[in-house]
Amino acid sequence: MAPEAVASELGIDDDLAKTIARGDVAPTLEDAVFAAKRGAVVGPLASGQGYVVYLVVEHVAGAALSFDQAKDRIRQQLEGEAFLKAEKELRAQLRAKAHVEVRL
Repeated sequence: MAPEAVASELGIDDDLAKTIARGDVAPTLEDAVFAAKRGAVVGPLASGQGYVVYLVVEHVAGAALSFDQAKDRIRQQLEGEAFLKAEKELRAQLRAKAHVEVRL
């Protein structure tokens, strides 16, 4: 039976097509939905508000990077910030020790 037919039989008039991202639903529902293949029906699953059934239309990759993908960028950024801070402190120390004598 088509999802629209089931929804009309149950008296649900909401838009049935929704995009779900990680963190939008409970972790147990999320694990089941994101593990399913394209075209699979997931459910009925117990949620805090009753039971839900999902039809996986497609999986879309998110723009967020995983930690393994981002850790080199994070390391480079932190090292760069530490270098700039150390350089600024060194310049301040050298200026404090410098003696400039102006003779005309």
